[in-house]
Amino acid sequence: MHLLHLNVVPFLWQLFSGQVLIDGTAVDYVLLLVDRTAIGKELERARATIPLSQARYLRNIHTRFRSYKAVDWMECFLLLGEAVLADRLPEPYFEMFMALRRACRLLFRRRGMTSDELTAVDADLHQFYSSFYTLVYRGELARVSLCRFTIEAVLDTVPNIRSCGPVWVYWQFPMDRYIGTLHRLMRSKSSPHVARTKAITRIFGGADYHFW
Repeated sequence: MHLLHLNVVPFLWQLFSGQVLIDGTAVDYVLLLVDRTAIGKELERARATIPLSQARYLRNIHTRFRSYKAVDWMECFLLLGEAVLADRLPEPYFEMFMALRRACRLLFRRRGMTSDELTAVDADLHQFYSSFYTLVYRGELARVSLCRFTIEAVLDTVPNIRSCGPVWVYWQFPMDRYIGTLHRLMRSKSSPHVARTKAITRIFGGADYHFW
């Protein structure tokens, strides 16, 4: 979850939006400013069409992508990425993007995968990896800053799933939500750690409190 939606996907957006430049020059995968602005406005307009609880995921990615969390990237990437990038990215880069998206749509659904589906995910991830190093890194020393270990790490995804089970079993959303409750327990400014420790002890001692 965090490998893909806090590392790989945000890095792709930085590439496509021109946040990562080589020798200070733009390259062919960088979206035009007019397209980046239009994508941001399309996401904002889409907010009115979905439940309020989900609307936060559709903030203007052009101006607010730095504040996106993993779940924001997941919703934007899986639900809207194809629509907003189609006909805006050159075809080889769009196919690279779609290979990763196809894999993630299977990886992050709330049920297990068959052996054939895992094989398909592995093939898509290998296609993404190969395309990235052919089209983006290009084997050039001047572009070595793009040669990031997080891109290669996607190849370990399927072997890890075969060893540990579906990703929803051990993804970090429940723990993130729990951590988000802790600040409310620190009610003492002079002894915040002691106050939080006592509150947690009281909670697990039988108080009716739910983290998720």
